Amino acid sequence: GDMPATPASAGAGEVASFLRSVGLETCQTALEEAGYGSVEALGRATLKELVDVGIKPVHARLIVSNLDSASTLNSVGLTPAHNRPSFDDEALLGGGVRK
Repeated sequence: GDMPATPASAGAGEVASFLRSVGLETCQTALEEAGYGSVEALGRATLKELVDVGIKPVHARLIVSNLDSASTLNSVGLTPAHNRPSFDDEALLGGGVRK
């Protein structure tokens, strides 16, 4: 289908395809209603914030861990340093994400 790409639907499509890729399409409505209209916005959310908007803790953990690995690859330093413990930043900057 050729939908006209408005900024809103582009963002929503981005979130939808991310959720599909981790098998959590069921969370999409709750996230959109909570204002997480883009993967970038979702990536800034904490586990607690996601649970607060009605996402199950197990799902929220999946979202956070998947987005953490995604954003580390794309744009290190998306989150202002003061929002994260400093050891996190060192791990990110050093590329020291050990699985």
